[in-house]
Amino acid sequence: MSDSSLKPRSSVLTDGPHRAPARAMLRAAGLTFDAIALADHYSYSANPFADRAFDWALITEKDAVKCRANAALAADRRIGVVPLVARLDTGLIDFVEARLKAARGTPTEVMSHGSATA
Repeated sequence: MSDSSLKPRSSVLTDGPHRAPARAMLRAAGLTFDAIALADHYSYSANPFADRAFDWALITEKDAVKCRANAALAADRRIGVVPLVARLDTGLIDFVEARLKAARGTPTEVMSHGSATA
């Protein structure tokens, strides 16, 4: 579980083994699995998969970076990395750009619909 004091509004939606959006997405795709609830920003200095029998473990790219520091995790070929692909609505991008311009003039660099402009 995460420390809900760090995210008081979202913890009610994200905390717990059955509430994370990524796990819900995987279940919606028809996968069945046992989830391991780890604290938000878990360090992976201790191996959470030690002494567990499993064929495949899925972790996020963010967690994979942290796992590289743990030799046992870095060498474990049963761990697969699930990339996150964010697709932002162009209306949201336009809204954020407009707010940035209003707050401080024209930004020197803005991501505009997928490409950087200077």
